[in-house]
Amino acid sequence: MNEQILKIIGRISPHASQYVEQLSSTSKVEILYSDLIKTRENVFLIVRDDNCTIFYASCSDENECILNKIEDYTNEVIRNLKENHELCFNVSGNNDLIISLVRSLGFKVDMEGDHYEYMGSIPDICKSDLVSKKYHPNMIDDFASLFDDAYYQLNLENNWPTDNYTKYKEYFNKDLVSLSDADNFGAFWLDDNLVGAYLFENNYIIDLVVNPKFQNHGYGQYILKKCLRKMMEREIKHIRLRVAKTNRVKSLYERNDFLKIACFSEHTYRK
Repeated sequence: MNEQILKIIGRISPHASQYVEQLSSTSKVEILYSDLIKTRENVFLIVRDDNCTIFYASCSDENECILNKIEDYTNEVIRNLKENHELCFNVSGNNDLIISLVRSLGFKVDMEGDHYEYMGSIPDICKSDLVSKKYHPNMIDDFASLFDDAYYQLNLENNWPTDNYTKYKEYFNKDLVSLSDADNFGAFWLDDNLVGAYLFENNYIIDLVVNPKFQNHGYGQYILKKCLRKMMEREIKHIRLRVAKTNRVKSLYERNDFLKIACFSEHTYRK
């Protein structure tokens, strides 16, 4: 696989680039269109798997030619789509014309947002009145409430369920136990109040939340720095996180040496 193509797909997300690279030596990946002449960096490809087909498009120049090819290829796949086979379309979040086209073809947005990477050094951590506690399953109600409350406004704005952590707390508990056992977890309390937590897996911070009642007191920055320090002490490289487009917490990461490296708009086809 051409390294430049992988780099362009990586502007959608690092995961997209890794996925395409892993399957690039098989017949599952097909480059439907590429234009890499001079300053143009236009790529449109498809990855076919047994249960799911994914289109990827990332373009520096959303010209009529690429838009027509996307429409033609996508319609052809839709016409031949088998029942129960999932069809997705992941686009660079900067490609407004392609996003509009994709949605006109019957795709519904799943999530839009950005990937950030930490570019700083091991952070210094100031003293705090927060106390770290190891997770125990008898804390699950506190954690389910914390995560539902922390994401309530974001979920409401995006018409997503607002009580998933409480509703599926048995599964959430298993995840927390697993992450805690791997020491990929931090929880911070003020007396008997759960203020916030972080979770990470491999090189990704998968969650960092603060109870809305305790926001705007510097606790988010403190918890972020604790997470970064633990990851960096383990010599984890390329520390990254994914943030929804409408999540206001992006400003926290940008103030703390995170740089945006990718922008995505993910869709699934709905008949």
